[in-house]
Amino acid sequence: MAGIKTISVNDLNAMMSSDQPPLLIDVRTPAEYNAGHAPKAVLIPLSEVERAIPRIQKLAGERPIALICRSGNRSGQAAVILSGAKLTNEIVNVGGGTMAWQSAGYAVER
Repeated sequence: MAGIKTISVNDLNAMMSSDQPPLLIDVRTPAEYNAGHAPKAVLIPLSEVERAIPRIQKLAGERPIALICRSGNRSGQAAVILSGAKLTNEIVNVGGGTMAWQSAGYAVER
């Protein structure tokens, strides 16, 4: 994932409470998302990311885009797809994913 910045769940938490929080995209399956996800995460499964690029651009505006999955692998793949789409937004992958988010004690919505 050359050129893709990976951030920690602590970094994500700080970003989410900033003046310009990122668009947080959860690229897991609907079943995984419904079992528990970070607050404000928008579900766009990895298999749909490429088709959803116009929607992602509209949702993000000028904000950064943070991608999360279970552990960081699928979100890394999604980051590569979005980087290839020549978006002007900063794109970051959340290392450790939702598992690390929950382990750190951050809130989860169901």
